[in-house]
Amino acid sequence: MTPRLFPTAILLVWTIGFSSLLQADEWLIVSHGTRIRGQLETTLNSRIHRQGDRFTVEVAESILVNGVEAIPAGSVIEGRVSRVKRAGRVQGRAEMNLSYDRLVFPSGIAEAIIGSQADLDHEDHIDRSEGTIKGATSRKRDAAAIGTSAAAGAGIGLAYGGGGGAVMGAGIGGLVGLVDRMGRRGKPIRIPAGTLMIIRLDRPLQIRISGDRSQ
Repeated sequence: MTPRLFPTAILLVWTIGFSSLLQADEWLIVSHGTRIRGQLETTLNSRIHRQGDRFTVEVAESILVNGVEAIPAGSVIEGRVSRVKRAGRVQGRAEMNLSYDRLVFPSGIAEAIIGSQADLDHEDHIDRSEGTIKGATSRKRDAAAIGTSAAAGAGIGLAYGGGGGAVMGAGIGGLVGLVDRMGRRGKPIRIPAGTLMIIRLDRPLQIRISGDRSQ
């Protein structure tokens, strides 16, 4: 290279380097434990859904990192049913575990995530130590049904056999009620579309922000 061309080459290298620096990707880190609020888009039911079934949640509130929007509202989080247990007989409770593995920005760009259910605005209970959604117990309902059967049996016994008949009728009625409840399953978990879901990130999420993810 001639001495006259050397400054030009230096300028060209510096210009390319500076241009690359301007175009370098920037990253945001959404920390482990961050909670994302969203609305369920797919109704879930422990009686119908099975392990591996997919569903989606739309992000309702943007997540900011150092004042910068990392996860815009309107993004979609894709999840799956990781475990489901149907309600048992007599007093069994349905159980369901949900996990999340993909975040899709409004632009269509997707990032892999690892997340789990932290809470939800629903009558069913969340075991926060396990992230398990547990359905309502059927104990009170079963006791009421058995008591109703016993009372009906007592009434019939009293009409036909006096006091002794009432005692016997109550026993028979209670037994009939017990057998009837044992033949039925408890209440399933049903989470309707539109339910507020709170998702917890179980691993930090690294997001590239050089591109426009909101369009």
